[in-house]
Formats: sequence, structure tokens, C-alpha cells
Amino acid sequence: YQDIFNNSKDAIYICNLEGRLVDFNQATFELFAFSEEELLEIEVHDLFHTKEKKRELLYALVANESVADFPISIEQKNGKTRQCLISASIIKTAEFMGYSGIIRDITEQQKAGDLRKARDIARQSAKMKEQFIANISHEMRTPMNAILGMSNLVIQTDLDEEQHNYISSIKQSSEILLGVVNDILQISEIQNGKVKFENKNFDLHKLLNNLINVMQYKAKEKDIFLELALPPEIPSILKGDKLRVNQVFFNLVGNAVKFTDSGHVKIIVEQLGAFEGGVHLKFTVEDTGIGIPKDKLESVFESFSRVRSKDRIFEGTGLGLAIAKNLIELQGGKIGATSELGIGSNFFFDLIFEVGEELELSTDIQQEPAFDKDASFNLLLVEDHKMNQLVAKKTLEKQWENIKITIANDGLEAIAILEKEVFDI
Repeated sequence: YQDIFNNSKDAIYICNLEGRLVDFNQATFELFAFSEEELLEIEVHDLFHTKEKKRELLYALVANESVADFPISIEQKNGKTRQCLISASIIKTAEFMGYSGIIRDITEQQKAGDLRKARDIARQSAKMKEQFIANISHEMRTPMNAILGMSNLVIQTDLDEEQHNYISSIKQSSEILLGVVNDILQISEIQNGKVKFENKNFDLHKLLNNLINVMQYKAKEKDIFLELALPPEIPSILKGDKLRVNQVFFNLVGNAVKFTDSGHVKIIVEQLGAFEGGVHLKFTVEDTGIGIPKDKLESVFESFSRVRSKDRIFEGTGLGLAIAKNLIELQGGKIGATSELGIGSNFFFDLIFEVGEELELSTDIQQEPAFDKDASFNLLLVEDHKMNQLVAKKTLEKQWENIKITIANDGLEAIAILEKEVFDI
């Protein structure tokens, strides 16, 4: 008994019902952080908190003659609080009325438990946020598709100039909103580690020429010269993620066109080095736009960072460059920028690619000829959104007058139709 009493890590003590200590072990004054002499001078119950909890403990002890693992807080001499469990039993003799108690300090276990609980709540919260963003983005993109589709249909009809301007504004605003939704969804995927990269053959020269063609109409609207400096010795077929590379270019070139009112936007490709089976390339997007102040240059790659101009407001989420930075760095590259206010900016990044093999069309896939405008064919459209059914139907009918469209509202309905009818598409 003496060995257990002296060597126990739990505080073991005997005191009267007023809280005056009769005997206690080493762990008791270590727990209370008082000296042996100081403990003998005080009523230990004064260190139990709260007052209500102390009363509850003593009432339970007297009524039941014992308590087990009763939770209570202990205040140390230095003012710190420890979370503890008390187990106690009444002692009655002719000369003494009191109890023996064992106090176990569970502060660290409770902290660990609280941390685990906080971690679980944080994980659940992150999961809910991720699910919410995915759901809301999907729910927003579906009607946005209908708005854009309807705008495209209306703009092809006979309109006067005023009506044409209204529809153009709706279409432009819809495209901006769709871009915002896509950016939010993309940054959420990146933050949650959901982005996966492919390593497949793609044609870099074709990708960049296509980019110029797509961005050309926006550049022409602003009378900006858009050009590509792509030396012929740069390998054409590379291995990488075509979609992600394209996305980075669209962000950088789109920004350059948006912030440039006169002059040019130029894409420059340089070879930094070559090794067996691979190549190290640097890409620069150069513009003669509004430029970025030097004190803002470091922050342009941060999420929700936006360039502000005192006389203009530029639409967007401020996520484009953050997305580009993440996509480049996740592929092992680096991205940066130089700029001069009022002169223009250079955004550049580098990536290492494997040199790929020539892209060949698979011989077992027969290339069907494109349908000409007067072709007659049957098409099955599977779409659960009524407005998007209408958009798709009208868009297709405008392209091909002799098309016959059958609509299925869901997959099961489509399978039932396919069991009875044959379709060209």
C-alpha cells in the first residue's frame, strides 16, 4: 500500500469533510502546484471549481458514501486549471469523519480529444464545403447553359440594332458569370487535391495556333495585334496534359487581352534546354497593357487578387492567375511576372515535357463524313433539363433543316426508346 501511495502518478489523499488534508502523496502537491507545507494550511476544496460542481461532489459523496470518476476542475497555485476525475470513499471512525480521494489529471487526454473532435469537425466542414461548391456550381451551370444557348439563338434572328445590343450584353454577361462559376469550381478542386494530370501525346504547335484563332476575335474587337513567336525547331509533339496547359494559356492570354487597349499581345516560346527524350520550354505572354504597380506584382498570383484601376472596373473573380500558378507548380514548373505601370506586362512559366511520338488516328476508328447542311438523319437527345432540351433542339434544327430529333428525359427512357428505334446519332 505504501509503495502504491508514494509512487502513484495520480494524486492520493485523505481529508476531512471541510477539506483539511490529513495525508497525501507526492503527486498531490505536484497536481496542485503547492508546497507540502502550504497544502496543510489550506482547505483543498477551495481549489475545486466550479462551486456548484464542488457542492455536487460533496453531496454525492455523503449520500452514496462513494463517487467514481467525477469530473471537476482543479485550480493550481499559479492560476492554471487542470481537468480531473475524482474517485472517493467515505472514511468513518470513532475519532475521524472524512474521505480518501484519488484524483486523475486528464487535461492532456481531453486536449487530444478536443483536437480530434475539432479535426473531425474541420474535415466534415471541408467535405460539406466541397460538396456545396460542386452542387451549386452544377446548379448554376445548367441554367447558364440555357441562357447562353437562348442568347445564341436569338442573336441569329432578325433584330434591330438596339435589340442586338441587348442580347449581346446578356450573352457577354452570361459568359463572364459562367467563367466565375468555373473558376470557383476549379480552385476548389485544386485546394482539395482533386486535380489529376494526364501524360499523353499532344500537338503543341496546333494547340497554340488554335489558341490564337480562338482569342483573335476578342483582340480584333479591341484592335490589338495578337501574334505567336514559335520557332520551328521547338518539338511539335509533346507528352503532357493538353487540357491543363491550354487552361493556363487561356488565363494568361485572356488577361493580357483584357488589360490591353492598344498595341499587341504576343506569345513567345523558347527552348531552355534539351535532354534525351525531353525538352525544357519557357512560355511568355507579353502585352502592352495597363501594367501592374511594383508593390502589387507579388500578390497577383494570390486567390481573389484583382488589378484595380481608378477609372475602370475589370470583371472576374481574381482566381485566374491563382489557378494558373497552382496548375504550373503541380506539374513541377515555375511561374512569374514582370511589369511596368502604363507600359505593359510579361507573364512567363516553364515546364519540362517528354518529346512524344507522332499523333496518328487509330486505324480501327472509321472516320464518318461530316453531315452537310441538307443531310437528313435521326438523332436521340438525352437531357433532363427542359430549357436545355429546347436550346439543343433549336440549335440543331437551325444547323440542319432535315434533322429528326427524339428527346428522352433520362437514361432509362433513352434505353427504352433505343430498344424500339434506330438512330444515326
